[in-house]
Amino acid sequence: MLTERFSVPAQVELTLRPLPGSFGEPHQPDNGATPFLLYLFTTLATTGEEALSLYGKRWSIETDLRTLKTTLRLEQLTCCTPDMVAKEIDMGIAAYSLVRALACLASEESGIPPRGYNFTAVRRIVEVFTPKLAAAPHAQAAKQIFDQMMHRVREAKLPHGSRKRPSYPRRVLKPQKTYPKMTPKKLCGIRHSCRHSRLQAGIDPGVLQV
Repeated sequence: MLTERFSVPAQVELTLRPLPGSFGEPHQPDNGATPFLLYLFTTLATTGEEALSLYGKRWSIETDLRTLKTTLRLEQLTCCTPDMVAKEIDMGIAAYSLVRALACLASEESGIPPRGYNFTAVRRIVEVFTPKLAAAPHAQAAKQIFDQMMHRVREAKLPHGSRKRPSYPRRVLKPQKTYPKMTPKKLCGIRHSCRHSRLQAGIDPGVLQV
């Protein structure tokens, strides 16, 4: 019964057609990285460029969900009642929207895309400056603090993806030095030193104390 309820009707056909102009052709990333082959299939009557743009937006949604779960800690909710769970989710989305709004404001001033800013860094900046804004004595002081915050937000840019880390040559570790073998002469010297120390301490050298 359950299988019949959730089964796909027989008259529904799912067809996949290759996108003209993008199937098997190299795609150049926006950050200047190495081109790669990108294969896309869709049931929509659209061009390859439009489908690629939609796929990019879908990837942005995936990263947004990851941010909500990990950075804003909504992966595991702590509230117990349905009303409090709804409020917890609303507060998380409100915090996310606030950080993105500041990134968009910085984007309008700098020309960098809003997603070119580090979300975690902007969130920490907001956490630092929010108490200062709340404690501002007057509007002029609040504006000055807000300008300082936006200056820090504009500095929280993501690193460029085409930057390569310097490579260092592999260092060959030298074999560790082994301890010299104990010769009979050194062994006799050690025994004589131990016997002399026991005699000075007033201990009979022939008695082994535990």
